[in-house]
Amino acid sequence: MDRPTRTTRDAADTHEDVALADTLRELMDELPGLIGDRLRLLALELRAARTALVGLVAMAAVALLLWLGAWLLLCMALVAWLVQQGASWPVAVLTVALANVSGAVFASWMAIARLPRLTLPGTMRHLTLAGRPPPEVSDPPQRAP
Repeated sequence: MDRPTRTTRDAADTHEDVALADTLRELMDELPGLIGDRLRLLALELRAARTALVGLVAMAAVALLLWLGAWLLLCMALVAWLVQQGASWPVAVLTVALANVSGAVFASWMAIARLPRLTLPGTMRHLTLAGRPPPEVSDPPQRAP
């Protein structure tokens, strides 16, 4: 049986060291590209988020003005109807005001529920090291019991 000599083992170890060094060098050469890809993804997601947010705010402002006008007319009609049905003015106005507050609370709750979508989930997944969960960027506020 031929036993490898010390020189053969040393040559194999040297070959493995050279292969490891080459692999590390290749990895270091690829690292800027990998980081650049992640930064390009971040830039694209931020651009898309900005565009979506601007469009959302503009359409929300237009819709708000139109809904506000219609809502005021509806509230006036409801108060007039309640008074016509025999309710006093204060009771009719208070009833409509409570309905408005209830609607505002519901709408606020629905808006808060959508806040986590603004945390750029695709970028967070790609910027997180494999095997580790992404950091919690923001937790939605907890509702009071």
